[in-house]
Amino acid sequence: MAKKQYEKKHLENIADQVDPAQVTETNNKLKFFAYLKDKPLAYESQDMPVTGIQFWLHLNQQYLPYLFTLVALFILTLLLTEPYHQQLDLTRLNPISKWRQALTEISAGLILLGGSFLVINLLMIIAATIFAGAGNLAFPYLTYKFVNGRMMTNFVACDNLILPIVVLQFLGLLFLVVLVRFLAKIFRAQLPTLLLALLLVLGVNVAVIAVPMLRKVSAWLPVTYLNAVDTVSGKLGMLYQNPQLNFRAGIIVLAGSIVIILVLTVIVEYTYQNSKA
Repeated sequence: MAKKQYEKKHLENIADQVDPAQVTETNNKLKFFAYLKDKPLAYESQDMPVTGIQFWLHLNQQYLPYLFTLVALFILTLLLTEPYHQQLDLTRLNPISKWRQALTEISAGLILLGGSFLVINLLMIIAATIFAGAGNLAFPYLTYKFVNGRMMTNFVACDNLILPIVVLQFLGLLFLVVLVRFLAKIFRAQLPTLLLALLLVLGVNVAVIAVPMLRKVSAWLPVTYLNAVDTVSGKLGMLYQNPQLNFRAGIIVLAGSIVIILVLTVIVEYTYQNSKA
């Protein structure tokens, strides 16, 4: 009896010393190598990939969502506040309808951002491909998913993630365009437009990371989905422990936010026009 109690206590002590994070990491590594063996595929580091496709995913997960967003807000502020001089909208002198003017502004911003984003990504892929090879679309990528309240991990081929990532990135860029345009219509000046845009986009992202309470509502914040790779892979939902953070929610929230901001922009323009009448 004493021996059984000793063994039980010994096992409990061992269990207390085991780090769940290390167990999960070990299981993920076993799944990763099993996937490579099953295909079969050449090994490449998940933390520091160097081939074209894998490097592109890594770049869009770690750096571009934040660095490009920062640059994009500066570019959009300069572009969309340029028609205002002493808070007067010079576009009203153009003999075109408001709807056509709005479409022109949004299209110009989207083409400028989309073109810049595309060029950066292509240059990175080409550079990685030249030095290390193109990579493989069948290469495994770690994904996360809540099943009955528990976080489960799985490896899927990279080509299953690319289209959802591109769709979410497009909506994210369009969201930035309409948001900055809305702020420009309100302030009609560069500095306040830029400062509030930075606060609403990057500031809210930092706040969600720093304040655990905000993670519960992070699924309803459009700026949460600017990291398309982590959203599609489910890593963002895992980090925030929020099962609502996923690709489908990103589409709904970003599309809904874009529509709401466009409606608010029309209201602001109408109000300003009536006040000057």
